[in-house]
Amino acid sequence: MAFEISFLIETLVIAVVCLVIPLAFVAVQFLAKFKSRLGWLSYSLATFFYTLFVFVDLFWPWVSMHSRYAVMVLALAAPAYVYFKKIKKLNFKPEGKKRWVFACAGFLAAAVFLFISIHAISAYFYPADAKTINLEFPLRGGAYYVSQGGSNNQLNMHFAKLQKYAYDILMLDAFGFRAKGIGSQNLEDYYIYKQKIFAPCSGRIIEANNNALDMPLGQKNSVDFNGNYVVVECEGARVLMAHFLQGSVLVKANDQVSAGQEIGLAGNSGNTLEPHLHISADDGSGNPVVIEFDGKTLARNSVVVK
Repeated sequence: MAFEISFLIETLVIAVVCLVIPLAFVAVQFLAKFKSRLGWLSYSLATFFYTLFVFVDLFWPWVSMHSRYAVMVLALAAPAYVYFKKIKKLNFKPEGKKRWVFACAGFLAAAVFLFISIHAISAYFYPADAKTINLEFPLRGGAYYVSQGGSNNQLNMHFAKLQKYAYDILMLDAFGFRAKGIGSQNLEDYYIYKQKIFAPCSGRIIEANNNALDMPLGQKNSVDFNGNYVVVECEGARVLMAHFLQGSVLVKANDQVSAGQEIGLAGNSGNTLEPHLHISADDGSGNPVVIEFDGKTLARNSVVVK
């Protein structure tokens, strides 16, 4: 029950920040009586850069990935429509101190959200001198969402850790959600749960664990972080995949695997609040390696369709 309430609150907050506030901003575009083009411009820029921030930064499968694109289209289309309908003929400069204050506040808010958005977007770009490994995507048969990933800590909670270029991956349904219902405490309701995981490269298994319990939703195993996991050595790197379903791991240490070979099922073991696949790589000495899938790096809100 505690997890369900916590999840409901989290979902409500995300819905307000990602949907209600941007849609309210769009509504004001149509309803407000702007007195100058500069005042309208400051408001429109603040609205757009706020929407850009939530578009890049926040977790959209809680409220549907499809709504992410709809909100951004509205944020772009509404000001253009309103400009030609109501704003074009207005004076450029505001009249009166209050309207100048309003315009300046809008530009300040726009600058703040622009700065935050640029920092988030920069997480999609990885250091040019970082070691990389190109892997096959380890999941198939659906659309997969990166909830943690990127080259800074704004989009990737792993960034301050040894696995700084790790990805956490969820599965989406046709409507852009990652689970059935809101606040479900049933592991089976999370679409990635029990999905087949495939070796992302050919190599040797150097570590594997198959005995960790799957955790109840909302409860982390703070002792056994990886839970059930596999580490495969390939192309001069060690690739870790974690949080497998207990008893599903099909390989053991010193086994040779081929890229695309089934190695287990996604679960909820280890330090995880809900089912997902964690994947990261290092060079064998603990130095993180950037992972590319089919030649492309990912970050939060990336979607891979297989």
